[in-house]
Amino acid sequence: MTFLEELDRILTRKKTHKTDFMTLVLLCQAFRSLEEH
Repeated sequence: MTFLEELDRILTRKKTHKTDFMTLVLLCQAFRSLEEH
């Protein structure tokens, strides 16, 4: 599963919890830092 597919799965899940949102934010930050290097 690719990063974008995982994001899509998280975002489209009907029961979205705050913890999922925080995980999403952390994933985005990690992904950005990986792209910069």
